[in-house]
Amino acid sequence: YEIVFTSVKDDIFGNPLDTNGDGSSTTPARGNWNRILFDATSDDGACVLDYCIIKYGDEVVDCESSGPLVDHCTISDNNYGVRVAGNGNPRIWNTALNNAYYTPIIMSMASDPDFQNLTFNGNNYNGLGILEGTLAGVGHLKRRDVAGITGIAYVSLSSVTIATNGDLTIDPGV
Repeated sequence: YEIVFTSVKDDIFGNPLDTNGDGSSTTPARGNWNRILFDATSDDGACVLDYCIIKYGDEVVDCESSGPLVDHCTISDNNYGVRVAGNGNPRIWNTALNNAYYTPIIMSMASDPDFQNLTFNGNNYNGLGILEGTLAGVGHLKRRDVAGITGIAYVSLSSVTIATNGDLTIDPGV
């Protein structure tokens, strides 16, 4: 069985199907809810999203310096699918990230997520979004093969500044 996280306006899932009781007068949309947050105090070994459907949120799986496992999920119709901040190292495996308004994944240059067997479909940008405004520590943009895209692009949707004490390594082929 799948576990579903979605908008209260989504009449496709739930019991009753019309959770907010308004008939068809409202429809779900990106950003209807915020996120599932895994933070630095989370017990990474116990933090697992497995066989989930996650829809109509903002940055719906938010890994703040944490390393949860996201496996066999469908994450769709959100602003971003997965957000990896700080030195987060989540494992995102066997997951479809679809119809993101921006990028399916946005990540800090200091993070090191593990991506295995992902698919991207219908996203505005099929790349890895860069989260930083200012990098003050150590960052590394690795050459990555993600979702069948060899040497996937990193996409900056805002300004990126490397501070005086910042150190950014960019691998060849990025």
